[in-house]
Amino acid sequence: MTQKFGIRALAAAALGLATAGAPTLADAACGDLNTSGGMPNVADVVVLLRGVLGADITASCGGAGGANCGDINADSGLTISDAVILLNNVLGNETLYPICVGEGPTIDCPNGGVRVIEDAIRSNQVWQSSCTYKLDGTIFVEAGVVLKIQAGTNIKGIKDTANPPSALIFKRDSKINAIGNSTSPIVFSSDQPAGTRVPGDWGGVALNGRGPVNCGQNECLAEGLENVAFGGNETNDSSGVARYIRVEFAGRELTTDNELNLFTMNGLGRGTTFDHIQAHMGLDDGLEWFGGNLNTKYMIASGAADDSFDWQIGYTGTLQHGYVKQYDGNIDTTGSRGFEGDNNEFGFNLLPRSDAKMCNVTLIGTKGQVGDTNNDGMLFRRGTLFKAAKVITTNFKKSGWKVNESDTMNLACNSSAAVTGASYVRDSIFYNNSSNANPLLTAGGSTSAISGGNCASTSALETKLIAAGYDITIKDPTIEAACSASGFSCNPVPATPATVADSFDCKTIDAAFDTTDYVGGFNPNAASWASGNWVAYPVN
Repeated sequence: MTQKFGIRALAAAALGLATAGAPTLADAACGDLNTSGGMPNVADVVVLLRGVLGADITASCGGAGGANCGDINADSGLTISDAVILLNNVLGNETLYPICVGEGPTIDCPNGGVRVIEDAIRSNQVWQSSCTYKLDGTIFVEAGVVLKIQAGTNIKGIKDTANPPSALIFKRDSKINAIGNSTSPIVFSSDQPAGTRVPGDWGGVALNGRGPVNCGQNECLAEGLENVAFGGNETNDSSGVARYIRVEFAGRELTTDNELNLFTMNGLGRGTTFDHIQAHMGLDDGLEWFGGNLNTKYMIASGAADDSFDWQIGYTGTLQHGYVKQYDGNIDTTGSRGFEGDNNEFGFNLLPRSDAKMCNVTLIGTKGQVGDTNNDGMLFRRGTLFKAAKVITTNFKKSGWKVNESDTMNLACNSSAAVTGASYVRDSIFYNNSSNANPLLTAGGSTSAISGGNCASTSALETKLIAAGYDITIKDPTIEAACSASGFSCNPVPATPATVADSFDCKTIDAAFDTTDYVGGFNPNAASWASGNWVAYPVN
């Protein structure tokens, strides 16, 4: 994404940076303000900055004037944004749009405010908030294309019980530019009338990037799609920006273990910016990361039929400020988890190994609801690394957390049965999980789930973690009682700040984390961030 600089800092940076390694341009004249005949360099940035600051640069661009080759964002003017984009281009940083390429045309709605999208999106375009866009079939955003979606726009998948379903799929090297806000979110939903919508009405949203994965040759094929590749080795790859998004009534199981989720992130690099995203009432998982190293914040999975936050295939990113609310009216009784973490089901020790890092998350299960299920708060398996800190896990019938397979356990507990620090749960609160009488055994019934391993069970690992000072406690986090009931109407913010106070700094795990002084997804001294128009919990 384009970086933000102050004008003074930008000018200083432009004057002091070398130009080696600048990317090749489709049009050599674009950005060549000093008419050197070559690719843009720092001298061009300086000329553009002078023009932005009011200097006369009519002699630039070969005498055609600065606007002729300096309108880097193609908006018919010269602003600091043009200089920022050009500087990033010179530095080799990825920007949302190529230089001198604009957003493209705005797609209108000639039929009463509705536009049906039937074909692949092959060029930059803008979807406007005054329209409703209906997806008729699986719509692909082709490589090299940026799809901008304005705040407040509604996108609806046309219901079709046949496969493949309606879905919006971003191929590798395409980008999403969807920036909603708390009062005007971007909503992806079913085209069915409110009151008749059900999970699985349509397929959902999937994005495919070039971040690291552990399939063969650094490339995977996306679930639920035919010959759609993702992955690579570009850690800073960008698939765009998405903020204040809600995706609902989507997801589809096409065949066993071949599914579309509500919001799928395939091989997304850390250059991607995703936050404030809600996945609601889906037929499969809520939010799933397949590889990549994307860092995310303020994510909600509500009413997912299967797992809420799910990762595999070498995912190494972060999630902070997360909220899971399971719902007995839509849940798979064979086993649904708050976290379900895998490395790779076809090779537990393939590299890069999944190493998900989760901090400040609240997980609320369905224990005690009418449709009580065989569910776990957190399940780590198939060789994944895991680092879960400052998590509240409550109301999961089978267990608060569980580790499966010795390949997973051995990463957390070494041959002397001591914790390794490579995988752990720490500074976390468990409450009302399982039916086991032992207050330390938050993972009731998990002993037989470990096939060998250096710690005989999750409870043995938990005991070792507590002895090592990792602070795993069993206590009531003082979340209102309504949160344990069926439905979604509750306030997940702890009522008593002292019960969730904790000084551990998650920045010691990853610099992407904010410093907080509480356990769980919500600051007990502030209003819930999971509120406002961008969050909604319709059940049909």
